[in-house]
Amino acid sequence: MECTLPLFPNSKISIQLFSNVTNAATILAAIKSIDPNYNFCFLDVRRICCLEQLLYAVMRAMRDIQDGQARTKTVYSEIVYSLSPNQNITEALQRFGVAGDSRALVCIAIDNVFDSGLVQGESEEVTNENFAKLCDLAKLKSTYKIDKKLEDIEEIKAQIISSIALRGNL
Repeated sequence: MECTLPLFPNSKISIQLFSNVTNAATILAAIKSIDPNYNFCFLDVRRICCLEQLLYAVMRAMRDIQDGQARTKTVYSEIVYSLSPNQNITEALQRFGVAGDSRALVCIAIDNVFDSGLVQGESEEVTNENFAKLCDLAKLKSTYKIDKKLEDIEEIKAQIISSIALRGNL
């Protein structure tokens, strides 16, 4: 999937979703070794419930970089940080970044072409239905401190997006 954001019409955002990933540990090792072939944002999908959550995080990261407010070194690590409901970078990487046991990944490239051969898994259409299928709702609610009893996915999305937008501003 490719798109642009209203605040950044000259930047092309590419998003790919994968399930049944078998090489997450290899991807993690490549990211840690700063392999230039892996200069993309790799996210574990267990805490991603919808495309809007991703796009808000991408927009927040790009805006923070543009405004000189970035807390990390790259736009891709800033996206991971932007997903977090708190201001702990290490915790954001642990919760949202690729892990050795990740089985579903979303990959984001900005003004770059993503090599889908880097991920050994099944390519999925980037839809809210697929995110919902791959998301671990209990982990998502725990991460964003959402009432465990809440079942309305639209309300859950609203709380998550508000958390991304307001982090650090209250």
